Amino acid sequence: MQKGLTAIFFILFATAFPFGGTHLTTAVANAATTTQSDFTKKGSKILNKAQELVNSGKPQKAIDRLEEIYEKPEKFSSKDLAYSYITLASAYSKLDEWELTLSNYYNAYNHPSLSQGDRRNIALAISQVEHYFKNYEKAKNFWDEWNSRSRNLSQSEKTYGLRVHLMIADLDGTIEYLSKLYFDQVNNYRGNLEADVSLVLKAGVSERREAFNKFIEKFVVTEITTREPRPSKTVPPVYPETAAEANIQGWVRFRFGVSKDGRVLDPVVIDSDPKKVFETAAQDALMQWTFLPKIEDGEIVAASDVEYQITFKLEN
Repeated sequence: MQKGLTAIFFILFATAFPFGGTHLTTAVANAATTTQSDFTKKGSKILNKAQELVNSGKPQKAIDRLEEIYEKPEKFSSKDLAYSYITLASAYSKLDEWELTLSNYYNAYNHPSLSQGDRRNIALAISQVEHYFKNYEKAKNFWDEWNSRSRNLSQSEKTYGLRVHLMIADLDGTIEYLSKLYFDQVNNYRGNLEADVSLVLKAGVSERREAFNKFIEKFVVTEITTREPRPSKTVPPVYPETAAEANIQGWVRFRFGVSKDGRVLDPVVIDSDPKKVFETAAQDALMQWTFLPKIEDGEIVAASDVEYQITFKLEN
């Protein structure tokens, strides 16, 4: 199984279990307050010890420790069993055993002893693993269940919401989460955003994955305080037929502005070689380019005096 999924689990939470004296770290957010009647003394001890083993990088030992609950279920409570599935999923995730991770999250999700609040939070973990397995509709459905409450989403949660809606080709959902993430930046770009997203959603899954990264790069400025404009989409120029026939090569250098939404503004030829051969073809191509806009003091701003050279070179 491919490694690296652990990074997408952006929420880890601590739930206090009675009798244990420590905290059981689970994939459950805001878990319901437990009482001693929910867990057996022995079950609580096993669960806490198993999670300690997971946290200390010994997931296989944690799995072995949990075996006692499954071998003698009559000695443990229903709550012991429900939360053992969560701990087991956590252990298997450390081993990159994602089928077993998902299976145990489903066991927990479907267990009658899990509260509705805890079940919603397990839905988030299921959504992320289903997304990893490219089951995008399931990922979106479990995300919607988790997000059914009125709550303030973190940046990571909004980013994941964008990802799941983009991957199922949901135009409205994609734009909604772009707006939630980068409200001002999206408003600056809104004139072209729907058209851009529509084109992406008509493409294949691999193109949508690539577009997701480009959306993030285009809009996120929270970690960037300064950036000069740079091309995000380039279109090669059409080689003038007469120049090609004469085996002429050359270049054209432009000065132009870049708007807040990345459009090229008012290009001017400042130099070229040879003169008056490639200027028209170069400008026609340049006007189809888009740029990541300039960032100044953490804000997207229009830029002027951007210079760029387009080169014409014949292939052998």
